[in-house]
Amino acid sequence: MKRAKRKAAKSRGKTPGSEDEVFILQFRIWLKDVNPMVWRRVQVASTMTLREFHGVLQVAMGWEGIQV
Repeated sequence: MKRAKRKAAKSRGKTPGSEDEVFILQFRIWLKDVNPMVWRRVQVASTMTLREFHGVLQVAMGWEGIQV
């Protein structure tokens, strides 16, 4: 029964309670062509904006937002 309700809700473009739900998204980020491999795992809220995510990446990688 629940499966049918979810399918019906998805066909309308909404999932039940989707407006209030916040998920934790996990990313594994690594730098290409660097030895030894440098990588970080970050977890962020699904409501985070791209600008906020950029800040998370800066902090996780130890960058200060300056170009060399």
